[in-house]
Amino acid sequence: LEAELVTDSIHLFDRDIAESRAAASLTADGARLSLEVQRGPDERYHAAGGIRREGSTFRANLDELGVELGALSYSTTAPAEVVWSDSVLAVRQFELVRRGPDPMRIRADGTVPRSGEADFTVDVDGLHLERLVRLLQLEGVEVVGHVDVDVGVQGTADNPLIGVRIAG
Repeated sequence: LEAELVTDSIHLFDRDIAESRAAASLTADGARLSLEVQRGPDERYHAAGGIRREGSTFRANLDELGVELGALSYSTTAPAEVVWSDSVLAVRQFELVRRGPDPMRIRADGTVPRSGEADFTVDVDGLHLERLVRLLQLEGVEVVGHVDVDVGVQGTADNPLIGVRIAG
């Protein structure tokens, strides 16, 4: 089964969207999905990937993710995977970057199980807070600054060790 939805000039969740295209291809073991959204001449989003179920475990593959905000362009460097079930959440090789003279990088990788040892890290380098507020479309929030954040989760669910480093 395949489906495609194309819109032109809609208002959704208090957001104006100039154009969008969503496509899905369903199979017996999963789905392939793609999404393209253009809010205006300087704001575009796109994503593509798939999802499949293996018993009680779900696997989502993010083949590509991209955001364009004026002259700023963000994209994933390689396909990433998210696995979740009743017993585990795992993110493998997620990396989103902004290249150029003022680079930014968000990287997440690791596993957080309900039992056993966790090993999960999120590293953020070169994040401009005002750009994050714009991306999240938080009206009325005024934050400025440039930060690097590293978060590590180790240990077990009963005895977690969470380390955070913030520099800015």
